[in-house]
Formats: sequence, structure tokens, C-alpha cells
Amino acid sequence: MDSAGARRLAVLYRDHLLNDVLPFWLTYSLDREWGGYHGFLDRDGTVYGTDKSMVLHGRAVWLFSRLCNALGENAEWLEAARHGYTFLFGHGFDAEGSMVFSVDRRGAPLGRMLFSVEAYATMAAAEYARAAGDKSSADLADKLLGKVFELHQRHRSEGVVSSGRRVRKFLVPLLLLTVGSALRGAGREDAVAVAVQRVVDEICEDFIDPREHVVYETVGLEAAVRGQPEGRCMVPGHAINLAWLFLEESERTADTALRDKALHVLDCAFERGWDDRYGGIFQYVDTQGKPPEDPGWAMKLWWVHNEALYATLLAHAITGAPKYCRWFDAIHEWTFAHFPDSVYGGWYGYLNRDGTVALRAKGTMWKGVFHVSSSLLQCHMLLRSLGGG
Repeated sequence: MDSAGARRLAVLYRDHLLNDVLPFWLTYSLDREWGGYHGFLDRDGTVYGTDKSMVLHGRAVWLFSRLCNALGENAEWLEAARHGYTFLFGHGFDAEGSMVFSVDRRGAPLGRMLFSVEAYATMAAAEYARAAGDKSSADLADKLLGKVFELHQRHRSEGVVSSGRRVRKFLVPLLLLTVGSALRGAGREDAVAVAVQRVVDEICEDFIDPREHVVYETVGLEAAVRGQPEGRCMVPGHAINLAWLFLEESERTADTALRDKALHVLDCAFERGWDDRYGGIFQYVDTQGKPPEDPGWAMKLWWVHNEALYATLLAHAITGAPKYCRWFDAIHEWTFAHFPDSVYGGWYGYLNRDGTVALRAKGTMWKGVFHVSSSLLQCHMLLRSLGGG
């Protein structure tokens, strides 16, 4: 990619973020009556459910804060971050002090989910502290980080029960690595550097096949699961997410072995996950080529393609290898041809294998402002640097 092409794309990604994606969420997601963010948004922004995901709140507070820290102070973004921050930390805890996954519209707790809420809440508090200059938020981030470490260690030693077996899930160390990466950017190098190295080692030792560079989604503690569909499952989007996190970490630490590991994982994810028939990336694959357990395995999801845009662009920026530029071009073309809604703004999230819309909703309990916006921001910043701007 030459510098002129990078500059052109940098403008495109910034304009799409600021003029198409963010306006949809800033217009429709903020609950001005009870606080926080609406998650269930139809194609045109109509609210079709009022329960609220605390995972989405943590992600959104981080995103609006990150925009201020990356692109410059913006009153609308900071107010949107403050709006969600107040609700998240005012209603996100149960009577025992653990964070809850969901609440009703007014903030009454509904359900619990281990680890994910604490992980994104930690990122939110740390990034908001920088954007708002709020020391109490920084202190809260440090406190939550300790809880995240505790929950990760419990998962590593005890696992969870799935299909009658005690297993460990790749998503837990992946989330911890995500938190570590975000907090490094928020000026907490000493607090996370050792933990990041430990989780990198854990992932390499326990979840990555050293020969095939497959990233397994589930590994067993008490009994082998590899012969079962659950144990053979690979989520290409998670592997691609891991690849760019490893690449960023290898750049910070000058670890060429980790860089090579990241590139092998990225290669594997594309070789197994890319749909040669219709284009785009599968949601799940069976690592032995057998039928995946989940009937939605061939769907094309927004977040997978968001991860792929940045991962391939970063791999090209670091290595200069033409294949990563070709992959980025292919992902860019397919993604922008299928996910954005040119009528109402924002992106669809759930597509059929052939790229047609499977679910018209723009927001769910899992899909919010985070993935699309953070990917566009990441790509814009990297493209700007590649273009010399």
C-alpha cells in the first residue's frame, strides 16, 4: 500500500466513523430518561427492548472515552461517556459487590456473568479517567483490575462445566489480554506488564496448536474434549483478535518469536475461516473439517470482520508482506459492501452466509457501538501513520 492510498483510506475510515456510525448511536442509544444506553435498537433506531447489557456499557464508555483521547477533546463524546459511566457504576453491582451482566431499564439487576463485565468495566474506568481527568475513575480501574486477575486465576484453576466436563474457555485469557493491552495504552504499564506476559504464555501453551497454529476455543481440565465438536471448535474472529493483540505486544517488547506466532495464527485463521464460495469469514469452523456443532457456523458477523480489518492492516504495516495487503483489500471490499446501512446509518451485525441480512436490528445485548467504531478508529490511526500524516 503506497502512502497516497493509505491517506485516502484514512480519510474514508474517519469519515465513515464520524458521519455514518457514531451519529446513529449518539442519536438513538442514550436513554435520556433512566440513564445508560439502550441496546435493543431496530434498523431505524427504534428501541425494541429495554433491558440493558453491562458488557455493552463498559465497551461504550471505553469507546467514547477513547475517541476523546485519540482524536481530541469533544464535548459530545465525553458527555456520552459520562452518561454511560454513571449508569454502569451506579447500577452494575449486585448486593455482594459482584458485577452483573444485565439490568432492567431503571438499573435493577437481572443476571450475572463471570468475568466479561469486570473486564470491560476496567477498560472503561481507565480510559474514562484519562478523558475526564478523573482520579477516582483511575483508582476504580486499579481496584477492578485486581478483581479481573482474581477471576482469571479462578477460571484457570477451576474452569467451568460445559457438556458435563470441566473445561477452560479461550475467551477468558483473550479478554484479559484485551484488558492488558487497553490499560497499557492508558498508562498502566507496571500494573499489567507481568500479567500480560503470563497470559501470553498461557495462551501459547494451552490453546494454540504448536504445529497447525489452530486456536482452540475449549480445552479440557479433567477429560479430553478434543474428540468432541466442542473441543475441535475454532472461532476465526477470536483467533484474528488474538493475532493483532500478539502483534501489538511483540512491537512493544521487540519479541520476534511472538510476532511470528501471531502471523502464523493469522494465516491459520484466514486459511480455515475465509469462505471461498461467498467471501467473508465464517463464525465457527471445525478444525478437522467435520460439521461444526453450531448451525449458525457459516453466518458472517460484524465483529469478526472488524477484527480482520485491523489485524490484516497491522500485519501489512509490520511486515510489508503483500499478502496481508491483499487480505485487507478483500476484507475491506466485502465488509463495506455488506454491513453498512446507507439508509439509516450504522451497521447490520448478522448476515447469512451469502451476505444477505439475517437480522435487521442494529443493536442487541451483544452488539453495540464498540466493535465497528473501535475498528474504524484503529484503522484510521494506522492508515494515517502509513500515509505520513
